Amino acid sequence: MKNPKKGVLTTGMRRPTAIILSYSRVNSDPRLLRQIEWLQDLGFELTILGYGLGGLKSISGHEVPIQRAAKRFFHYLKPNTSRFQSLFGNYIPEHLSNQIASADLLVVNELEFVPYLNSIEFQTPVYLDLHENHVDPLPGSFLEQIFFGKYWKWQVSEAGKFVGKHKESIFITTVEARIAAKYKDFFDFEKVSIIFNAPKVIELPQSSVEIPVKLVHHGMTKSNRGIETIVASMTALRDSFQLTLMLVKEPTIPFVAAKIQAMKIMRNLGATVRNEPPVNVASVSQALCQHDIALVLGSNRTGNDLYALPNKFFQSIQAGLMIICGPNPAVAEIVREYGLGIVLPDWKRKSLVRAILSLELDQIEHFKANVRASRFDLSESKSKQVFVDGVKEILESRVRDRSFS
Repeated sequence: MKNPKKGVLTTGMRRPTAIILSYSRVNSDPRLLRQIEWLQDLGFELTILGYGLGGLKSISGHEVPIQRAAKRFFHYLKPNTSRFQSLFGNYIPEHLSNQIASADLLVVNELEFVPYLNSIEFQTPVYLDLHENHVDPLPGSFLEQIFFGKYWKWQVSEAGKFVGKHKESIFITTVEARIAAKYKDFFDFEKVSIIFNAPKVIELPQSSVEIPVKLVHHGMTKSNRGIETIVASMTALRDSFQLTLMLVKEPTIPFVAAKIQAMKIMRNLGATVRNEPPVNVASVSQALCQHDIALVLGSNRTGNDLYALPNKFFQSIQAGLMIICGPNPAVAEIVREYGLGIVLPDWKRKSLVRAILSLELDQIEHFKANVRASRFDLSESKSKQVFVDGVKEILESRVRDRSFS
């Protein structure tokens, strides 16, 4: 075995081990991929229980699949514990509890697997990364409340029990300051740190702005991302602007992609709005950098939508694009602080059209220059240090006689 690199964590003569639990698509979730990279930089040997493990190298894993819609719907009608068992518990290998108990670190992403963790005993230090706000009441229609509301309350209650049980050796992070404050109150736990969804700094070619100005929106094909508003706006912008959509289809809600395609056809936007296939996570900023303005509208449909600091925002910054965003507080604060672009007064089509039509080419160049100047501050480097310091702290607090180089 090769000697660990200088600065990484060591455990005697062996590599430390970490178990990662995540129901996000691990092989394409930027936050998860950074987490894996940072743990490997620290020298950890990894085992993952979760969804989307294909293509991950040098990692052992146990796949928990997403079931077909009809089967999921049937499980949604079950009591909480039975529902958990059908969706998740049946796919957890029996020996995982022993692996967790003997591991040096347990990494828990979100809440899906917390009920299982509450059913087993272990003293392993825990890193809990909460990608969203689970504290505020779950919004939605009457039917959504029936199918998800009760289970959500149970899951959040299980999370409270879990944190209470492991308070002496747990490191908690989330994505944004307001959400962190909610978790501090809910868990009665003072230290909840923030890790941005920001990638590494990369040097990319920059082109001058010219007519037609190139707009871009990328990310998941969901109705709470402002995609419909963006496409509808292009009817008034087609003379001087072109829009590229780089959308990852969401298999559980295919109607959104169909709706967007229908909007393009009905508005005769075939020459103005073009679709490009999504690229792998490592290549997103490279694919974006040929554009001029990133449209990061978001919404205020839920607390998570309102306070989100999404991957697309930071990826667009690393690509050197001017930002036009909705009045979502976390994104808007950064855009204003660094002079990255325009914050809209609302999420309406008229406001977006008005803002875009007000721009001169030299203004866009100015905003793009500000974005390039901010790339180091808004990269992964600060968040990685928060992560490394937090992981080392809980390991040192748990086992004092381990050595750290």
